[in-house]
Amino acid sequence: MNSIERTIELFKTHLVLHLSDVMGHLGKSRTSTMRYLKEVGYYTSYNYAGEYYTLKTIPTFNENGLWKYGNAYFSRHGSLRDTTKALIQNSECGYTHRELRELLGVRMYNTLLLMVNDGLIIREDIGGEYVYVSSGKGDEQILTRRDIPLKPKEKRAATKMAPSIAPTAGLNETIEVLLAYIGGRVQPDSVYGHLYRKGVHVTPKQIRDLFEFYGLGKKNSI
Repeated sequence: MNSIERTIELFKTHLVLHLSDVMGHLGKSRTSTMRYLKEVGYYTSYNYAGEYYTLKTIPTFNENGLWKYGNAYFSRHGSLRDTTKALIQNSECGYTHRELRELLGVRMYNTLLLMVNDGLIIREDIGGEYVYVSSGKGDEQILTRRDIPLKPKEKRAATKMAPSIAPTAGLNETIEVLLAYIGGRVQPDSVYGHLYRKGVHVTPKQIRDLFEFYGLGKKNSI
């Protein structure tokens, strides 16, 4: 049995394997293992940095082109960015971060922010929540989304936070957000990108809460 046949037989038993396990079973280097995988055809997981592999013939994708095996998630569209772009492009009304996270099973904040910055998708604030839409047919998707009545849970989420309720960000994070705002970054997404690059761990929601709590971006704000 040659190495190609051994690779096929290996995945018949295990279905999904970490690349290091494939190398160990075959007793081959990473370069040789990748060559065999390319010959038979494979998918890499869109989570775990693409380190889990399965053969092209194995997944049974759902209507969104997604397949899960254990904790490894695969997409016929490829990487997380490519999958996100395809899902949004094919959607009638775009997706919120919450909807994408439920669909894909992974956190999406950084991916979505980078995709917006790269011009791959655009976003619109609808009912107090960002909706991510296609850069090609976004206007149509936004109109469709606006026609969908908010669910009770979404209405509550869209209600403005009462001033007496303090944001969940810590003191240091709050100071960093305020300094970024004073420094000229007057939108929550620009503050998030700035602090992310600085290594300050604060979520987009915490930043939005701070903007609301201190009235940032409004007339007569600090």
